[in-house]
Amino acid sequence: MRYIGITGGLLSGKTTAKEILEQDFKAESFHFSRFLGQLLDLLDLEKNRKNLQDLGLFIKETYGQDILVKTALEYSKDSQAEIFLMDGLRTKEDLLTLKDIPDARIIYLKAEPKTRYQRMLQRSEKIGETQESFENFLKSEQHDVDAQLLGLEKYADVVIENNGSKEELREKLRKALL
Repeated sequence: MRYIGITGGLLSGKTTAKEILEQDFKAESFHFSRFLGQLLDLLDLEKNRKNLQDLGLFIKETYGQDILVKTALEYSKDSQAEIFLMDGLRTKEDLLTLKDIPDARIIYLKAEPKTRYQRMLQRSEKIGETQESFENFLKSEQHDVDAQLLGLEKYADVVIENNGSKEELREKLRKALL
C-alpha cells in the first residue's frame, strides 16, 4: 500500500485533492477533521472550527502528537486500496511519522488568502462560516493548531499552488504522483 499525506493551509484544497485522488486513483482516505467531528457528535458538542481545533489539540497533547496518524495507520490495515490518503495532517510530527513509512509522500497545498476565504463562504461546512469576516478568517489561522500549517511546506515532497480550478488541481496532482 502506498501512503499519501495531504496538508496545507485552511481551505487550500485538501478535501478537493482527496476527492480527486479517490476518484482518479481509487484511493481510500482517512480525514482527520471528519474523525474529530464524529467525536464532537458523540460528545454532543457543536461542530465548529474552534471545537475541532481544541479537540485535536487536546487529543494530541494527551496521547502524543502523532496519535491521529497512528490512528489512520491502524484504520488503513483493513483497506484493500493501493493508495491510502491521510487528509488534514497538521503538525511536523504528523508528517515525520508518515515519512517514516517507505514510499509515503506528502503533498502540501497552498492558496492565496482571498481565494481560501471565498472557498469558505461557498462551502459553508462549519457553523458560522458564511457570516465570518475576512479579518476573523485570518485570525482563525492563528489558532495553535492552524498556525503550524504554514511551516509544514518544507517537509513536503510536493508543493502545489492551488488558486485555480478543480481541473487544474487534478492535473497538478496527476503530475505529482506519476
